[in-house]
Amino acid sequence: MSSDPVRRRPRAPEVHAAPEIPEAVDTPEAVERWERAGGAWRIAEVGADAASVELLRCDGGEVADLLRLTGERDIRWARARRAIEGGPA
Repeated sequence: MSSDPVRRRPRAPEVHAAPEIPEAVDTPEAVERWERAGGAWRIAEVGADAASVELLRCDGGEVADLLRLTGERDIRWARARRAIEGGPA
């Protein structure tokens, strides 16, 4: 009789499904213009009726302006970007 302990297979790591990314939509023109001019931006808030985008200066990242998006397509874009970036949708 062997005194070797029973060998167990290592547990497989848990697999979590990636969050579903909403359908991609075009970036709002105002955000594209800001980006082409060298500025950065970030989604500040996304609600049911509006989204806010912080327009950031290119020389330090300070908030230069706040863009309020109210169009359905623009809000979908903001939600999609928030989901891609890992923030709450």
